[in-house]
Amino acid sequence: MTSPIAGATIASGEDLRTRFEEFEQIVRAISHGEVDAFVISADASPQVLTLGAADRPYRLLVENMQQGGLTLSADGLIHYANQQFGKILNLPVSEIVGRTFFEFVSEDERAKLSRVLDAVATERIQMEIGLTRRDGVQIPVLASAVLDEHSSIIFMVVTDLTESKRQQALLTEEALSSSILEQAVDAIVVCDTSGRIRRASHAARDLCLCEPVGVPFDAAYDLKGPGGTIDFSLLANGRMLRNVEYRLSMGPDVVTVLVSAGPVVDQQGHVLGVVITMTDIEDRKLAETALREAHDQLAFKVVERTAELTHLSHHLIDISEEERARVARELHDDMGGILTVLSMQLSKLMRWSRPHLRKPPSWWRAPMSR
Repeated sequence: MTSPIAGATIASGEDLRTRFEEFEQIVRAISHGEVDAFVISADASPQVLTLGAADRPYRLLVENMQQGGLTLSADGLIHYANQQFGKILNLPVSEIVGRTFFEFVSEDERAKLSRVLDAVATERIQMEIGLTRRDGVQIPVLASAVLDEHSSIIFMVVTDLTESKRQQALLTEEALSSSILEQAVDAIVVCDTSGRIRRASHAARDLCLCEPVGVPFDAAYDLKGPGGTIDFSLLANGRMLRNVEYRLSMGPDVVTVLVSAGPVVDQQGHVLGVVITMTDIEDRKLAETALREAHDQLAFKVVERTAELTHLSHHLIDISEEERARVARELHDDMGGILTVLSMQLSKLMRWSRPHLRKPPSWWRAPMSR
């Protein structure tokens, strides 16, 4: 009979030892910070009780996130800041905590920040604001703030917008460049230093029989001009072409274009590629030819009309001379007749007025009529 009792006693001892070991493991886990919370049953519903170190995962999350995180009092005093916020301001966290957030905000935006801190008591606020580093560099950030009603602490997440602004500016510049490229009247082609086309405007595509992007420039555009084709090695070394006249073959058609070209360099002076502009002047050449022909025709007509006027002038001079001679002859004949009659009448009067003179002397000879 003692065996069953002894067996029961031994079994109870092993069970106690096992439970004791489990308790020791639980205590060891708690003491080493390996337990975050307990799940207990109360009123038939499980509840979670967290330990003091339960915020550690969240602290690790805040410390390692890409945004700046900080806690503020209602007057802007910084109680906590993570490492990323320190990187944004280029300051160690120890020089940030204990100072007011207003110290890192530009003066023209401090009034805006004050209104936001007042409004965060009623709603979650998100605003774009500029922070000022110690070296004077302005950092655009997006700040999201929310108030913890129990502790009256403001939690704020700050996102650095510098890269976003730069990307946005690049996208804006790219959109503007694309718009200019597509709407340009002249043909614009951008090539790399080897002469392969990287971008082409709408007008440039109209001058090409194929899709030019990705094709060597000489293969896409058959240009003939002074010195042959365009030398990209010279352009990459700084040489410029300005309004050089080329003949562009487009299948059976040939048009005249003015070509300008030069290197594209970055801020450090490194050559990134070559930009070429081509202006179709075929219509202008045709207009110049028509104008030149009209000028030649006008010059010929002027010479012809001048010759006609010269001939007419000479003819008028001849007629004038002939008329003058005719009038002179007529006047001479009329005056001669009048003088003869007057001479005869005078002689007759002299004879009758003086008897001794009625007979003219031997030396007198009456004028003869012509």
